Amino acid sequence: MLALRLAQFGLASRVLACLAGCSSEPQPRAMPLVSAVVAGASPTLNSVATALPSGASLRAIELSGAQRPTPLWSYPTEGGEPLRLTKGIVVIDAGASSASLVRSDGTREWQVKAPPGVSFSGALSAQAGSAVLLHGYGSQGETLTRAEAATGKVVWHRDGLGEPTLGDDGTGASVAAAQKCASTVLDLATGNVGPMSLADSRFEIFEPDSQPHSRCRRSTRPILERAGVTLLSRQENGAELLEAFDRAGRSRYRISLGQAHARLVHADQATAALLLLGSETSYLRLKVESGETLVRQEIATAAQCDDDRTGPYAEVVPAISGQPLALFTRLCGQASLRELTTAKLIWSLPIGEDAAFLRGTETQPWDEVASLYVSSGEPQAAWLIDRMGEAERISLPENVREVMPVKGGVVVTNLGLDRTSFYDKQGLRWSLDLAFGNSYPLGAHYLVLGSVAADQVVVEPESGTTYLLEGGSPYAVGEMDGVWISTSSKPNALVGMRLGKVVP
Repeated sequence: MLALRLAQFGLASRVLACLAGCSSEPQPRAMPLVSAVVAGASPTLNSVATALPSGASLRAIELSGAQRPTPLWSYPTEGGEPLRLTKGIVVIDAGASSASLVRSDGTREWQVKAPPGVSFSGALSAQAGSAVLLHGYGSQGETLTRAEAATGKVVWHRDGLGEPTLGDDGTGASVAAAQKCASTVLDLATGNVGPMSLADSRFEIFEPDSQPHSRCRRSTRPILERAGVTLLSRQENGAELLEAFDRAGRSRYRISLGQAHARLVHADQATAALLLLGSETSYLRLKVESGETLVRQEIATAAQCDDDRTGPYAEVVPAISGQPLALFTRLCGQASLRELTTAKLIWSLPIGEDAAFLRGTETQPWDEVASLYVSSGEPQAAWLIDRMGEAERISLPENVREVMPVKGGVVVTNLGLDRTSFYDKQGLRWSLDLAFGNSYPLGAHYLVLGSVAADQVVVEPESGTTYLLEGGSPYAVGEMDGVWISTSSKPNALVGMRLGKVVP
């Protein structure tokens, strides 16, 4: 079976191994899904990772002709994952006593001081990018601080709230108290928590040289907030529920899902569209404030899904050329396109259990959307040329392990994990001997991140121009205002550089 991995594109869910904060702010219009076959899944994120043999690194490969750009600026940080916003990058400052928004030129837009005795540990983008949640620790345990993304003004600070989880589109939130194994609804506007304690699940741990003991597993998951109502997915008596709470934390309505799990794929100001994933798959569209069901329709039967090994993928196709929004899915051996509002089928292609079908990063125009289609064990890259499913295809080598759509084509990794190649509609354009590491599209570039030395290799897909960033770069942010922004761990810092220009 051809081993293919699926990456999320254009999402807040932020699935990639080191890029949870590297995407732009959450966009409620499209929430792709990644299957459990991808390491570490959740739409708030997942990881596309490859194991790196002990002692190996990207430095073992000589990148002939790779440019080594010199940093334009360096901003010291406490380390950890940076958070990308429209105006800059949020980092925890060195010493952890403050957090700052750093512009693309390395200067500071604003700074938030931590309360006395509190150390900041990380930042989350909330309310569709308009707010920043700063997680920290103090004498009373975990802390949360909300600041406005535009100005850094602190709106509220709370002690002892527990670990926060944001909804799939950055709205809606809950906090977990591990000691109580329970979650409560968090009002992002005020920082208040609801009065209802929602039980999470306990599981037994059996470890060598210790007595059996239990731990708490988070089973309450916020999905989104609309019109003052927070919609959560949670478990009760072995079944999954969609439950809505008002800002006082009181339950408004409940919808039973049985054994299915809900995943958000789209939301507007009043409605939400979800896939209900179980032994079969259903499409649910409802009014968030009232719970009124607009559409609930089975779109993949249990019989179709029994032998499916590729896992679900979904993405909203933009409304173009007078066509309405559509939902693209890859489910249970079928790749399909449906009208988003009605779930009416537009087309469906059989792809089989050993196949994959991906939409790519480009959304305009439709005839430039890169897709992947693999059939009967013969790898192919395909470009859809209309909404009816017609496509033009090229063949790929048989030793394909991973294929990812990027601007202008697809990047292919071989089974030996030592070669990365780029194919466009005319076929092979270039190949590089890049060994191991995590790899994924990042804006208009393709990034290979070493798992040991944390060297970064940045490739311009269409030209094959390669840049090598050496010396410990655990996270990448991407390009902003023409500056490539990355990180350094020796010492911890956010750094900016010009790709293609060597600064004396």
